[in-house]
Amino acid sequence: MRQSKRKPMPNLSVQTESVNNKNFRDCMDYFTEQKLSARSAAFDREWEKAAAASLGKYTKSVNPAEGVSGESVLNLEQKQSIARSLVHGRLDQCGRVLLSTVNGEMRKASHGKLEVQIKKSETGKFFFSGLMHCGNVWSCPECASKITEARRNELSPAVASWIDQGHGVSLLTLTVPHLVKDSCKEITDGILKAYKTMLNRKAYKRVSKEIGERGRIRTLEVTYGSNGWHTHLHILLFTEKPIDEKILALKKELLSYWQSACVSSGLGLPNSHGLDLVNGSQAAAYISKWGLVEEMTKGHLKKGKKQGQVSPFGLLELYAQGDKKAGYRFKEFVEAFKGKRQLVYTKGLKELLGLNSDKTDQEIVDSEDLKAEVFVNIPFYYWEIITRHNLKTECLNQCEKGLESFRDWL
Repeated sequence: MRQSKRKPMPNLSVQTESVNNKNFRDCMDYFTEQKLSARSAAFDREWEKAAAASLGKYTKSVNPAEGVSGESVLNLEQKQSIARSLVHGRLDQCGRVLLSTVNGEMRKASHGKLEVQIKKSETGKFFFSGLMHCGNVWSCPECASKITEARRNELSPAVASWIDQGHGVSLLTLTVPHLVKDSCKEITDGILKAYKTMLNRKAYKRVSKEIGERGRIRTLEVTYGSNGWHTHLHILLFTEKPIDEKILALKKELLSYWQSACVSSGLGLPNSHGLDLVNGSQAAAYISKWGLVEEMTKGHLKKGKKQGQVSPFGLLELYAQGDKKAGYRFKEFVEAFKGKRQLVYTKGLKELLGLNSDKTDQEIVDSEDLKAEVFVNIPFYYWEIITRHNLKTECLNQCEKGLESFRDWL
C-alpha cells in the first residue's frame, strides 16, 4: 500500500519574525493539509515560543540595566501570551477554551456546534462570552486586571464613605532589607512572618487600642531591581478617628516594633525607611489609583521599569525584549506567590464598611454582564486562528466599527 508523504512540520521555535508572517501561515497550512488538530500540546509549545520571540521585534530595544520608561508597549493579550509560554498550567486554557453548562456545572465544550460569542454590554463594551478563565491574580495579566479593577470598585466608595462619617484611614507601608542572593520566596515568606509576629505582640495590640483601630486591609506587592526582590506590604488602617496629629510619634513607635519583629523572624534589621505611615488624604489617593486596568501604579501590574524597579508583569516586557533572565525571574515570582492572597481583610471589617459582596477571584473573572446582548457568533475554527495569532484585542476593536466591518475583517 502506497503511503502518502507528509511535509515536515515547520520548526517554529527558531523563528523570530512577526506572529502574522509566512512561517505561521505555513504551519497552519500544514495542519490543515494533514487534517490534524491544531491544538496539540507540542504545537502549543512551539507556537508560544515563537510568539514570545517575535514580540521582541515590536518593542523598544533597551538595556535592562539602564531602565525604561513607564509606558507599556505590550497589551494585556500579548503579556498573557508571554506568561503562558513561561508558566503553562491553567494559563494555557485561559481565555481560549470554550465552556458549556453540563448538569449545572461549567465544563470544557467538546460536542455540538462550537461557536464563541461576542457580546455588547449596555455601556457599549464588547467582550467574549463563555470562555474559561484561570482566575490567577499573580500569573495572568488579563485575569489580574479584571480582579484588581473589581476590588478597587468595591473598596474605593466604601473607604470614601468611612472617611465622610468622620472616621480615619491611614496607609502603613512595610519593607525589609534584601540582597540579590535572596530568593523571592525567602523574602516574601519572611516579611509575612514578620508582619504576623508584630500583630501578635502586646505592644502592637496596645497601640491598636490607643488609636481606635477598627480593622485593616493588607495588600502584598513585589518588584525586582538591582538589589533583587523587593517584597513589601501596604496596610490600610481603619480607625475610629483620624490620627493625623499622632502620626509622627506613631510612626517612630511602630518602626521599633517592626524592626524587632523582623529580627525575630530571621530577617535583617530595617532602617528608618523600613516603615512609612501617611495620613488619610494620601491613603485615599493610593486607593483611587489601585486596580486601574493598564494604568495601575501599584502592585504587580505596574508598567515597565521605574527608578530601577520593575514589576512582575514588567518582567514580561523585558523578556519580550530579549532578557531571558527576566523570564526566569517571572517564573520564580509565580512560584513564590502561589496560593498567597493579594488582598486580606481583618475579620468583621467588610461588614463594618458595608461590603456585602464576598466573591472569590475566580467568581469575579467568571462573572458576565447579564444584560449584555449577543453581537456575533464566531465559528470555532476562526476562534483558533484568532487565539493563535493573539488577535483577540484586534477582534474586539473591529467590533467597534460595526457588524459588517467585523465580518469583512474576519
